[in-house]
Amino acid sequence: MFYSLIKRNSRANRKENSIYFVSMIIAIIAFYVILSLENMDVIRFIKDMESDAVHKLLSLVPALYVFSLCVIFFLVFFTTRYQMERRNHELGMYLMLGMKRSRLFFMLIAEDLLNTFLSLMIGLPMAVLFSEVTSLAVARVVGIGILGHKFTISMTGILWTVGGLLLVKLVTLVILSGRTVHKEPMDLMKNSAVGREKKQRKTESVSCLVAGVILLIAAYGIGLAARDFTLMSMKLLLGLLLCGTTGTFLFFQGLYPFFNYMMKKQKGKPGLGSFTLRQLQESVFLKNGSLAVISLLALISFCCMAFGISSALTEKPVHHMDYTFSGEEEKVKKTLEESGVMEKFQAFYPMHTSNLDTDLMVSGEPEKGFYELDYENILRALKAEKDSEGKENVLYDFEENGFLSFPHILCISDYNALLKAAGESEISLKENEIMLYASSEFSGGGKEEILKKILQEDLKVYLNGEPYTLSRELAEYDIVTDSAITLAYALVLPDDLFWEAVSKNENQVSTYWNGVLKESVVREQGLIQAISEINQELNQTAFGEQTEVAYESYVENIGRHLFYIIAESYTTLYLGVIFLVIANTALGTQYLMYQRQTGKRYQTLVALGGSYEALSKSGRTQIRWYFLLPVLVACVSAVFGILSFTEGLLSSYFKMQKNHIIFVGILVILVICVVEYLYMMAVMRASDRTIRELMKRKREED
Repeated sequence: MFYSLIKRNSRANRKENSIYFVSMIIAIIAFYVILSLENMDVIRFIKDMESDAVHKLLSLVPALYVFSLCVIFFLVFFTTRYQMERRNHELGMYLMLGMKRSRLFFMLIAEDLLNTFLSLMIGLPMAVLFSEVTSLAVARVVGIGILGHKFTISMTGILWTVGGLLLVKLVTLVILSGRTVHKEPMDLMKNSAVGREKKQRKTESVSCLVAGVILLIAAYGIGLAARDFTLMSMKLLLGLLLCGTTGTFLFFQGLYPFFNYMMKKQKGKPGLGSFTLRQLQESVFLKNGSLAVISLLALISFCCMAFGISSALTEKPVHHMDYTFSGEEEKVKKTLEESGVMEKFQAFYPMHTSNLDTDLMVSGEPEKGFYELDYENILRALKAEKDSEGKENVLYDFEENGFLSFPHILCISDYNALLKAAGESEISLKENEIMLYASSEFSGGGKEEILKKILQEDLKVYLNGEPYTLSRELAEYDIVTDSAITLAYALVLPDDLFWEAVSKNENQVSTYWNGVLKESVVREQGLIQAISEINQELNQTAFGEQTEVAYESYVENIGRHLFYIIAESYTTLYLGVIFLVIANTALGTQYLMYQRQTGKRYQTLVALGGSYEALSKSGRTQIRWYFLLPVLVACVSAVFGILSFTEGLLSSYFKMQKNHIIFVGILVILVICVVEYLYMMAVMRASDRTIRELMKRKREED
């Protein structure tokens, strides 16, 4: 009988608190995914190439785990307290009927642990499946088609997930169940009061509202003006956080007169409009601190999830070569032939690059002449364009960073060999024509568009006083495999002009050798597997020692790209999910607690002839406003937060795709708003059940 009662109560709790039950399953999935990160294929894939970086990333996992447990503890504590208060009348009846306090204590713990075990049984298989699907999806996004996927279950991840959740649950249950069972039956069965009403003058509320809006605008301005938070003064960064946090609290504290104004508009109108607004005024005003905290949690969640998803969907590195070797030609080719690798390449070509010095020292004196470069026409054309992000970025590169003051130069025959290997048409330069090179890795932020636009104006640059026309085409293909060391800007010169420019100082010429694998090799083994096997062979030669010759493959490049995704996307997505679960569950639970506390008011309305439809409509209207206020503030702040993220906190790799990240990030925020709407509908259904229960209890009392 007793154990049947536990099962029945446990089932009823799941039904009444389905939102919380689903939230715990989501939390379990998030815990397992982050704890099993080390066993994922993508991590194993990049471990050999980025071992130090991967170890640093994995060392953050325990800190994230402990932090998440602390945050989840408050969520569980808050929600369990609501469940206890909701059942006060029922628990008081158990004591009135003679149930021992120790037995009641055991019953409460057993009921909750039964639901916990059920959530684990549902959540853990879903977590394992989600982890495997995520691993394959990430590999697919970055272009790794074949990884030799192995299905793995992280027992460590399962144990820490189960242990952490049970620890949080037990601590919470012992505290709250102990408090509940030590109360007297009459204390449990009486209705709890809403709380003492706060007093605040209208001028004080308006001042808080105005100050809050001003501080929020100031925070948005600081975030947008920031170029790089790592270089910002800590005072400025702290000012941003202080303005944003304080502004949010003041904004919610100043909403009291807004509801007063709306209530005046409701005077004389039929229905429960005044009751609804009074309820909202009281709940929002009395709980303004809680709503501000929930709004800030939602803001953090929106920013983390928007950034995590958008950065995970960034474009993968452009693939048009498989290897880049450095060293003397004879040594490089000899080593490749001895290892038997040379025959696997269908294309093998040099890539020469050098600096165009404008002040070369000869015999202790500067020699002016050929090395004199005048690119004022480029700057003039840029400044004549309409103000835009691309214009600002290119001008910053040219004027502040000086990319064209001491430019790199490339040889047209080498660049044509690159195009031919990539299956593109070769370029023919006309007489006295050169080409501007801007790497695709560095041409984000609107740079590519503005450069292509000004190149249509037949611009001229002057070398040693001689005019050279810039080609209307822009060279964009990366010249080596390693995107981390490719050039940002350069000038592509005809062969004779290139060698004439470097003739007085050939030591400045850097030579790389690019290789493209045969299609038959790639078709037989797959690109990643083929490169990985060749890397193992090369590591047994002089290339492994990296003394006189060295190499970089596409696998290392894609591995670096993949590490950026794991480090910056997985962690932010994990935190975003955790904070979203906490914010939503706390928001819904807090409203339902308030509705329970004011249950006598609903029962009074029933006695006065209020219908279920009218009461349900009032409750749903309250929920809309209750969700709208914190979520709307969080959404507006999140848009500015995404802009600040891309300006001040992104790695240099992701900054090149800033516009893409902003666009996808805003779309993600809109999708999250849809999720918020679905969550709000779930809370509305819970509110309807509460109103039915209150009406039923009132009829029974009558």
